[in-house]
Amino acid sequence: GKFTFVDQRVTLMLGYLPQELTGTSVYEHVHGDDISILADCHRNTLRNTDEVSTPFYRFRSKDGKFVKLKSRWKHFRNPWTQEIEYIICKNNLLLTQEKVCSGDASSSFPAATSSGSATVSSSDLQQDFYFGSQSPMS
Repeated sequence: GKFTFVDQRVTLMLGYLPQELTGTSVYEHVHGDDISILADCHRNTLRNTDEVSTPFYRFRSKDGKFVKLKSRWKHFRNPWTQEIEYIICKNNLLLTQEKVCSGDASSSFPAATSSGSATVSSSDLQQDFYFGSQSPMS
């Protein structure tokens, strides 16, 4: 689907401004090897009323590097028309300790946790942000 809403936290997580992703298709940004897996999840989201969780997939950040995302998708059905109007996606960005602690100036992801602290206490961190997209697959 095409992004109709992008959470402002996408700038911190992926380097894009929200308006840079709005109107583009999710499939333009996903690694080619992961498109079929994501398309299956997209179809399941349109068919089911339950929330669908994706496996980790690679999404291209603004600097051209791929990062690992895992998403939870749920569709919204218009109560009057009974048509699916959009899909809400809650995304988790997987950051490895090595990436966060590297101190590499070229890193596009500053150390960030939910509390905003730069302290890393586990090998993996997850940071959430949201997308909204039109329901048709495109």
